[in-house]
Amino acid sequence: RGASNNCTKLRSEVIPDSVLSIGNYAFSNCSQLESVSMRDELYNAINFCIAFAGTKWLDSKLNSGEELGLGNKEITLGAGQWAFFKIRPEADGRYMLKTVGEYDTYAYLKRAYSYDWDEEVYYSNNEYDDNDVDLNFSADMYLYRDTTSYLAVRNYSNCTAGFLLVFSKEETEGGETDGKCGDNLTWSIEDRVLTISGAGDMYDYRDFSRYYEDDAVIAPWYDTEMYDDVVIENGVTSIGNNAFYANSDIRSISIPASVSRIGDKAFYACRNLTGFNINSGNRYFKQIDGVLFSKDSKKLVAFPCNRSGVYTVPSGVETIGDYAFCGANADTRMAVRFIVEVAWQAHFVENMFIKPSAEELANFTP
Repeated sequence: RGASNNCTKLRSEVIPDSVLSIGNYAFSNCSQLESVSMRDELYNAINFCIAFAGTKWLDSKLNSGEELGLGNKEITLGAGQWAFFKIRPEADGRYMLKTVGEYDTYAYLKRAYSYDWDEEVYYSNNEYDDNDVDLNFSADMYLYRDTTSYLAVRNYSNCTAGFLLVFSKEETEGGETDGKCGDNLTWSIEDRVLTISGAGDMYDYRDFSRYYEDDAVIAPWYDTEMYDDVVIENGVTSIGNNAFYANSDIRSISIPASVSRIGDKAFYACRNLTGFNINSGNRYFKQIDGVLFSKDSKKLVAFPCNRSGVYTVPSGVETIGDYAFCGANADTRMAVRFIVEVAWQAHFVENMFIKPSAEELANFTP
């Protein structure tokens, strides 16, 4: 990590011609840095999406980028040159983004609800459809309507080259209302209620944010738009990883006494979720005012994204779980202020919560 990162008072930087490279995260989170001057050769040689992440300078470049719509977009880039695009879908869903060309490209994707960039998610030397061209980059992701994600594409060759950006929405087959979700578990949808029943563990699932090389699958009920509430019946012992990842349909979830494990990102970014209902006989989890806690109340496991108003974390809580508050949209976002005992704890706050814009900070009231 560079010596300048997290310097919040740095506003301008002139990098002399003698500098040959800039390391990853060298100026990351220098939030007020709005002017950077460097020679063109250095500009085209560094990974400034990572080196200048969290700066006003990089934000201005991203926001000046062209909006990328569905379909194909032809671009031509010089050696080492970058192009920036904004992605603002009109509908929730799973999307595929690809770059196609004769030479390698590096593409860096920053989703609306992600703090970090997805680095170097690309493929080379793969055939795209039946044409004799290479698929350089492929990203499989779930995006929300009316939220802005960013794409930075770099020509990694030493000559001018043309590329094709292919942005498409993955269409689901739809219509499925029942199936299997564990060795001894089944699911069904009726009267806009998703019911999971049986005995034993639920399968673990994948999220929609990136390509997986293994055989991981997404949850079978995702993107069906046929239910509002989830009822998990007694006998189910676990809720799998990513079981309801980025599911904008869910309003409420009922968890029985038998559940002893909740997987990673199980309720990540369920932005219309208003509360959890936990059976009082559960020995591992409880709900306090609709918020999911460990039974001993020491860990806040998950917060319903569509909960409105001011929320105060109860005294006695020692841990806020991974992604506990992640996914609140602009209409239901709450302003919170954290006061930490030691400086390093601020790093975790930055990674767990959505960072406000400069305009939001100017009128901030917790």
